[in-house]
Amino acid sequence: MNSTLQREFDKIDKRKSRLLARLDKIDDDYLTVQVEEGSWSVVQVLRHVSLSEEMSLQYIKKKISAGVLMPDSSSFDRFKMRLVNWYLISGLKYKAPTVLPKPEDKLNYQDVCIDWYNTRKALAEFLNNYPDRFLSKAIFKHPIVGRTDIKSMLVFFNAHLKHHEYQIKRVLDKILIP
Repeated sequence: MNSTLQREFDKIDKRKSRLLARLDKIDDDYLTVQVEEGSWSVVQVLRHVSLSEEMSLQYIKKKISAGVLMPDSSSFDRFKMRLVNWYLISGLKYKAPTVLPKPEDKLNYQDVCIDWYNTRKALAEFLNNYPDRFLSKAIFKHPIVGRTDIKSMLVFFNAHLKHHEYQIKRVLDKILIP
């Protein structure tokens, strides 16, 4: 794997591991509680993040077949992505883009973790074989920003997970007695 991609991948994988290590200590029943009508449980949040990564991986696997015909990612694309990432890590709340389906109501924590593990494993395999000559190509499509490069995708994954860690904390603060 390219060293820059490896560094970004390691960041998202460490963030995921730290989060799941904390959640593994909590009874599964708490992780499926929706604290308000229409809100997501912790497991639904995890499924959303996992699904976001899974769908992104499917998209880039399809797009890589275009090879050199893929457009280059521009400085403006990367700038827009940085703005979105800043917003994500700010802790502000917002609705998920409608590109992703709402997570199902009845989810099992272990099943979601296994799915996410498999998605990350497939992502690592994809990145291990990702050609350096495509590093500047706009292979990833964000629902708001549009297309940008693979490194920006990984940085987004990290900001996206951090954003949802805030959401998970809010949910757990309402459920768990300190």
